[in-house]
Amino acid sequence: MKSSAAGASRWRGPEKVPALVARPALAAVERRFMEPLESDYTPLPSRRRRAADPARRYNWLLLFPVVGICVVLLFAAAGLLQFSLAPIIDGLMGFLILLFALFVVVIFWAAAPRQGEQS
Repeated sequence: MKSSAAGASRWRGPEKVPALVARPALAAVERRFMEPLESDYTPLPSRRRRAADPARRYNWLLLFPVVGICVVLLFAAAGLLQFSLAPIIDGLMGFLILLFALFVVVIFWAAAPRQGEQS
């Protein structure tokens, strides 16, 4: 194989190089490129506010029945499995009093008119 001055700078391909150098194990893997997803996503302007839903604040009240169901399950488990609630009863009663006060505050917050709203 003779190399000319014009052809010396051109790459001749992997067939001219020894097999161990030219083709490492991962070079033979077929490459597939990702295609762009076709979606109809259009981002909303960042300054635009959603329309106010008057019942949206009342959804926070749904947390209180969930906590109540957890307390009832605790009492039921204590009755069925016969374990004592004496060590935690003081903390539990304080938690329930705090929960009642929070319930009253959330009811007034949910019923309050929003800023700029006339009633």
